[in-house]
Amino acid sequence: MYEVTADDLAVLAELERRLSYPLRTYSWDGYDKHRAFMAAGKDHRERLMIAANRVGKTQCAAYECALHLTGGYDEYAPWWEGRRFTRPVSMWAAGDPCRAALY
Repeated sequence: MYEVTADDLAVLAELERRLSYPLRTYSWDGYDKHRAFMAAGKDHRERLMIAANRVGKTQCAAYECALHLTGGYDEYAPWWEGRRFTRPVSMWAAGDPCRAALY
């Protein structure tokens, strides 16, 4: 028989804590250039954002992906002018290995 350890209880407590958070509470406005990039999605199937380091490129792309995957345009981005999907979408996101992104 399996004996419950203190580590097991700690994991369960952490899981309960994480599940108690509302799922979608994040909103982000970004810079004007971010908004222009996202708005361009309405007319352009592919886009490229070239910008300086640490100006929010990843956050911009992640926010747009989250909006498309959840469909929360009106709820989380009332300013949204980009493409709006009316049905569920499948999406891939790729990048360098995680180790490279952490440094």
